[in-house]
Amino acid sequence: HPLAIAKYKQADKEVNRGLSKAEQEAKDRLIMAERVLAVNKTSPKTIKNVPKAFSVENSTDIVNAIGSKEVNGVEDLTPQGELLVRKAKDTYFDANRQVAKDLADEGIIGRQEEKELTANNYAKFSPVSKRIMDSVEDRSGVGKAKQRAYDPIDAIKKGGSDEVLLETNSRLTMLEFYDKAYTAIAVNRAKRAMADFARSK
Repeated sequence: HPLAIAKYKQADKEVNRGLSKAEQEAKDRLIMAERVLAVNKTSPKTIKNVPKAFSVENSTDIVNAIGSKEVNGVEDLTPQGELLVRKAKDTYFDANRQVAKDLADEGIIGRQEEKELTANNYAKFSPVSKRIMDSVEDRSGVGKAKQRAYDPIDAIKKGGSDEVLLETNSRLTMLEFYDKAYTAIAVNRAKRAMADFARSK
């Protein structure tokens, strides 16, 4: 959807602004490491199927010393480069939190659900996609789909969703979430407009 494309391009530009290719790769490793640590903090028994490079121990090293080639696997970063990488990581997580806020503002998810989605840096969000789309009709006033936002941490606790942790390309994880979320918002707005038009007649 055009709205999803526009929002994604804007966020991608903000996240990756000024980063070299090596710094972008380091940023992806840093984001992945923080996601692993977020899951480990919330539900340590669920950390399985994670590549050895992103074990809890290695992820801790990545977070603490992302500027080192030995840790980031790319090159030794300059102090300025490391600063840019860490800033990009923060911008990435902030951007995903903004999407959750936009979904709540639109009424597609509730404020509690927004809080659940933004409570930690496990920001893959892919399991939430179907639930977002399923909830659109209910929140637009058309239909009664009784769905709630999906907590990815809870999904991992229940099993069967560990694979969602394994995508390390932050651009792909962001693209997936933006595509589903802003398409849902656009559909929600269209349905609400049609419902309002029908009621006005």
